[in-house]
Amino acid sequence: MICIVKLGRLFILFHLFVLSAYSQHLTISNSGETTSPGTNWSITGNTLNVAASGTANIHPNVITNHLTNIGDLTIVLPHNGTNIRDLYINNSIAYTGSIARTLTFNITNDIVFASTIGITSSNASLNLVFRTALSTSNIDHGRIALNQSTINTNGGHLWMGGGSGTTNWNGLTVGTSMARTWGSNLAGISIVNSTI
Repeated sequence: MICIVKLGRLFILFHLFVLSAYSQHLTISNSGETTSPGTNWSITGNTLNVAASGTANIHPNVITNHLTNIGDLTIVLPHNGTNIRDLYINNSIAYTGSIARTLTFNITNDIVFASTIGITSSNASLNLVFRTALSTSNIDHGRIALNQSTINTNGGHLWMGGGSGTTNWNGLTVGTSMARTWGSNLAGISIVNSTI
């Protein structure tokens, strides 16, 4: 939305971003659904797909149960036109299984951890891939933000970045580019008071 404000002889032109009306996020929280298929999401094989439109809220146990009992898990929040599609990790993911696994997040836009929330593995290694900016359009919205978070892979690999293309890194499928940001004072990858 473009607004023009007239103050006497001074005209101010500015652009307002109204994101909430065009947002379709994925939230991982203790209030989320526990059974697949859920509202706008389902698991097929080792991929948790969020629908091409709509918002989803998933309980962390969906992720840890899959890692423990089935195998690796890739979570995909696909591009959908001009809609902002962020991942909010609002409750911690604690993998306690005894088999090495990989957890991959392929998210169209931002990955944002709530304060003091993290992802940990206590018995086996857990590779983590945080991949943003999946689309070639709207690529400036693809940051990764951790604030007072704990990431413990227990010897697994950790990759953070972005890109619509894929490549192989240490046996993991990762992006070919960087996490992105829209503001000059906002980091593409922000790790504040966190433990990795």
